[in-house]
Amino acid sequence: MKRLFLIFSAFWVTQSAFAEFTCDDTNKYRAIYDANSYTCQSGEFLPANTLGCQSCPTGMSCSGGTFDFNPDNFQGLTINNISTTTLNNMCADNMFNKLRASYEPNQYTCNPGYYLPANAIACVICPVDSYCVGGTYTFNETVPQGIVSCGAGLFAPSGMSSSNQCGRILHIGDNVVYLHSVKKTTPALHVDIDQDGTADYFGNMTTLDVPMTRGTERKLKLQYDGVTYSVYDDSVDLSEYTN
Repeated sequence: MKRLFLIFSAFWVTQSAFAEFTCDDTNKYRAIYDANSYTCQSGEFLPANTLGCQSCPTGMSCSGGTFDFNPDNFQGLTINNISTTTLNNMCADNMFNKLRASYEPNQYTCNPGYYLPANAIACVICPVDSYCVGGTYTFNETVPQGIVSCGAGLFAPSGMSSSNQCGRILHIGDNVVYLHSVKKTTPALHVDIDQDGTADYFGNMTTLDVPMTRGTERKLKLQYDGVTYSVYDDSVDLSEYTN
């Protein structure tokens, strides 16, 4: 038990008094305080263990803001590139110790009839027995983009862009002409595969003197109503034969 003597003084009169109470010797008293805050303008940051904002170092960006005092870490500072200047109030504990690249994968726009292979940085022509509708694709190391295979038993020349360009092959000697499922010219070569009286696949026809398919000089000629036509597939570009 401890005694606490209190002495009150007023009007030049002294008087003594005492009170009895129990104290816990293990109690500790700690100060409660709020850290100082600092408002930095755009182009300024708050260094570690400092009492005011400083100008943004070269190679960094500082958007400004209000920050509480911190003895160990800087605030409001973003690295844009590796700095070659001296940075004050930045020690090993609060300086960047790892640099990681921030990037966006490249994108590539492929025209119809072209696709983006895996791990490629350029579009290439759609291969045979496939079609490629075209579009914009993001670089991918493992997955080809923009290419679809024709269905089972269907074929297409290279450079095709639509599913209806998949069809059957008509062999002419050692050469072929690709037939598709949609009639595109009038007249056209009609082929009835299942012999039900209705054409299943079609070959294009033109009065121009053109080859059956791209990459060959072989031509398939037919007469219709006394006019001679060339049969060709979608790989042949008629504009190359109109001049």
